[in-house]
Amino acid sequence: MSEKEKNGISSAKKEYLKILLQQYSESWQSIRNDSNSVWQIPALLITTISILGVAYAQLHSIQAARILILLLGFGFTLVSLIALIKHRFFCVRRTDDFKNIEGQLQKLLKQNEFNSLFEQEGIDFRIIEFKSSELAKNRCCIYHTSAYHWQLGLTISILIGIALLFFREFVLLLIQT
Repeated sequence: MSEKEKNGISSAKKEYLKILLQQYSESWQSIRNDSNSVWQIPALLITTISILGVAYAQLHSIQAARILILLLGFGFTLVSLIALIKHRFFCVRRTDDFKNIEGQLQKLLKQNEFNSLFEQEGIDFRIIEFKSSELAKNRCCIYHTSAYHWQLGLTISILIGIALLFFREFVLLLIQT
């Protein structure tokens, strides 16, 4: 093999390594962004439900307005529930992608050619580890944690509470007519 062919192969391997490292970095950033943004869902839900709850409590005499407020609260809670489930789905997918890229990089590190490329480029690759041992084995900061289940339980509880208030309002409506 000529020197030119060796450099071509080496250049292709360098590009492959750079692409994998970029994907690894972007996947990790995506997981971190998801972890941070998922906490906004219950915070926004609780704030909105609190405001609607105050309005609901203030409107003792206008039953149609109370039912409208309950409809708004129910709809917003349902949207929040869907957002949490959607987040969970995409978190699992991003985590799988992250693990695949990490596995490819680990395989490359075992090869002498790529190991020397890491050294030539001054790359000190280290596997990203999570803080707790429970999270480290599952490889995602939200995936398989009690936080997701807590948020899901809170959202479902709010949804059930609003449904019970709907039932109460309809019973009161039937009694009045």
